[in-house]
Amino acid sequence: MSNPQPPSRHQTQTEVDQFQRFQHYLAYGFIVVSPLIVLTPPRKLNLYTFSLGAAFVASLNHIIYEKSGRSIMQRLSGLAPESLPSDRARLVHERLRREKELRGQVEDKSLLEKVWLGEEKEGWRERRLQEEKEALEQGKGYSGLIMDHIREAWNWGQKKEESRGARNEQYEPRGNDEGH
Repeated sequence: MSNPQPPSRHQTQTEVDQFQRFQHYLAYGFIVVSPLIVLTPPRKLNLYTFSLGAAFVASLNHIIYEKSGRSIMQRLSGLAPESLPSDRARLVHERLRREKELRGQVEDKSLLEKVWLGEEKEGWRERRLQEEKEALEQGKGYSGLIMDHIREAWNWGQKKEESRGARNEQYEPRGNDEGH
């Protein structure tokens, strides 16, 4: 004998509207209350704090999705052609994309990839491994490699010798001023 399933109950439009309104107010509540709870003493960085942060981000995502129809991740992943509002916008987007392809300027990177990788080209891992191998053969340690990478990032991609040359040119002492 099998247990009979209770009949499924469909939600009415008013119940759906009430639930959406409840979600809306709950999201605004978490946006305000979560940071306040995190900032009250004792301020600790633990699972409770991370869960309040996650509640804040989820609530913010919900409100942004309600207002614009796109979530935070959809915004960060770049402009997807299927998310464009009209057929005219899709056509313009495709035309601009084709023009960039003709010029060889296609960038399929999302905003997150652009921030994380910067201007690195394909094969950057292999180049870094080769540089590491050469440096270790020359007797450099890992601390020297790390300092070189930090220096390169700090000087916007200039190598050690280039940055020293630019620094020496910039701060080169001038001749004696005879008038002083």
